Amino acid sequence: MLLFATFLTAQQAKVTSILHIMDLQTGQQTAIKEFPFLIEAPNWTPDGKWLVYNSGGKLYKISPDQPGEPIEINTGYATRCNNDHVISADGKQIAISHGTKEDHQSRIYTLPFEGGTPRLITPLAPATCTDGVRI
Repeated sequence: MLLFATFLTAQQAKVTSILHIMDLQTGQQTAIKEFPFLIEAPNWTPDGKWLVYNSGGKLYKISPDQPGEPIEINTGYATRCNNDHVISADGKQIAISHGTKEDHQSRIYTLPFEGGTPRLITPLAPATCTDGVRI
């Protein structure tokens, strides 16, 4: 299945995001949830139970089967997450790209998927999870 978010802009200051999944065999699209704000970088967990996205510097997960309120993933002090995150193949860890207050440059951190204290992986900046991070 393909996963994507669409962004509808009524005014420059107001953004609506719609989280969709698409069955690649049938082309059928299903809207999972509509948000009255910007969400970015939706990813499936390896077990297919959750969709993970970022919004406002934080990470969230939502069930595609029962899309109630999203659950925030506690990233500790890393509250400037951008749209780069990678979930480990076993689903136990997540790598995030977080911009620090000191120099506003992104560095990569890892933490347990269920949340916890981030551990710095790349002290040199800038670094993003799209730089080939494998965890």
